[in-house]
Amino acid sequence: MGSHRLWSHRAYKAKLPLQILLMICTSIACHLTSYNWIRDHRMHHKYSDTNADPHNAKRGFFFSHIGWLFIKKHSEMKRLGNELQLG
Repeated sequence: MGSHRLWSHRAYKAKLPLQILLMICTSIACHLTSYNWIRDHRMHHKYSDTNADPHNAKRGFFFSHIGWLFIKKHSEMKRLGNELQLG
C-alpha cells in the first residue's frame, strides 16, 4: 500500500499521518527504509532482469524473493541507482 503503490508508482496521494504510519509499517516488515525500498523497486521495473535489477530473476528464485536483502548490491545497481530520479 505505501512503499509500492503510494511512493513507487504514485498511484494515489495520502496525508502526512498516513504516510508516517506506512513508513513505520515498512520498517517493521524489515523491508529496509522506505526510500531504499522505493529506489530498488523503481530500479526493478526500469532494469528488469539485468545486473542493475536488485531482484534479478536470472540469479535464481531465492535471490529474487529474499536473497537480495542479504547480499551486497551489484556495482551496476549502485551506479545506476545513484542516477535514478526519485523526486
